[in-house]
Amino acid sequence: LGTLFLEGRFDASRVIALTGAELKQPKYVRTFIGANIGELIKDNLANEHVRLISGDVLSGRQKSVQQFLNYFDDQVTVIEEGDDYELFGWLLPLAPRPSISNTFPNFLFPDQKFKANTNTHGEKRAFVVTTDYEQVMPMDILVQPLMKAIMTNDLERMEGLGILELTEEDVALCEFVCTSKMPLQQLLREGLEAMREQG
Repeated sequence: LGTLFLEGRFDASRVIALTGAELKQPKYVRTFIGANIGELIKDNLANEHVRLISGDVLSGRQKSVQQFLNYFDDQVTVIEEGDDYELFGWLLPLAPRPSISNTFPNFLFPDQKFKANTNTHGEKRAFVVTTDYEQVMPMDILVQPLMKAIMTNDLERMEGLGILELTEEDVALCEFVCTSKMPLQQLLREGLEAMREQG
């Protein structure tokens, strides 16, 4: 924007971070708004079965190699597509995976690194009451009661529990640690839209 006022021309160039475990060489690239994502990652994929994310893994949007960078995109993350089935993956700790629970023996190896993928290790489940959200939520907001209020479309309760103080990014970590694998960011957006419609 400064270039527009100082030099009288619009500068459409951007520096984009190419990140993720499935890239041979993560790096910064100088490109332009609307650049083809496939061209940016060409010859740099360590694996062909990947998910492209515009943004970070917690709050980014899925993209394909045919799509283009949006105006505000400043990062493209490439992670493994986790669509492989693991028998009793939710029950037996056969493979190391990140967890805030001591159910998995990860706490014995605090320096262990994990390779992120898109696998949620299970299907839809009941909305289980745990204290996981409170461990990762930086604000003093009761996430689980708020999400239940959104699901029942209880506008008064949603407002009382602090929905207007949140955006999707605020509950991204909660969604990551969610035992029930609930789409909390999507639920929050639906709740915010319902509040907006009611004025």
